[in-house]
Amino acid sequence: MTPTEIAKAWHSVKDRWFVRRNKMHDSRQWEVVHDWGGDLVSDETMKVMGRHDSSILADRQAKRLEDEARGAAVLHALGQPTQHP
Repeated sequence: MTPTEIAKAWHSVKDRWFVRRNKMHDSRQWEVVHDWGGDLVSDETMKVMGRHDSSILADRQAKRLEDEARGAAVLHALGQPTQHP
C-alpha cells in the first residue's frame, strides 16, 4: 500500500466527534457527540458517546474516538480486521 492510499483511507472518515455543553445536566455537562450525518444536523444521525466534568476530558475522548475511526479505516484498506477495545 502506498502512502497516498493510506492518506486516502485516513481522510475517508467523514464522521465527526465534537464537544458541546449541555446545561440540562447538573454535573458532567460536557458531551462528546458522534455525528455521521454530514451536512444534515439531525437527532437521527447523532449519538452522545459520553459526558464529562470538563471540556478537556471531553476533548480527549472526542480526539481518541476520531483517531480510532481513522485507524480502523486504514486497517480496513489494508485488508486487516479491526479490533475494538
